[in-house]
Amino acid sequence: MKRSFIVFLICLYTFGGAMSAYAEESKLELADQATSAILMERDTGQVLYEKNSDEQLPPQV
Repeated sequence: MKRSFIVFLICLYTFGGAMSAYAEESKLELADQATSAILMERDTGQVLYEKNSDEQLPPQV
């Protein structure tokens, strides 16, 4: 049991790091038709995605 848990953690560390590196390299455009956008994690306030987030724009209806 303990050995399989250690193997699981090693796999998680190995493949988890590779997946996060791939996600950072891909630069997927989430809001391709939007002028600006921001996506934040609710509990921590961490910005997950932003596009022209510092640009001041008039309100859209």
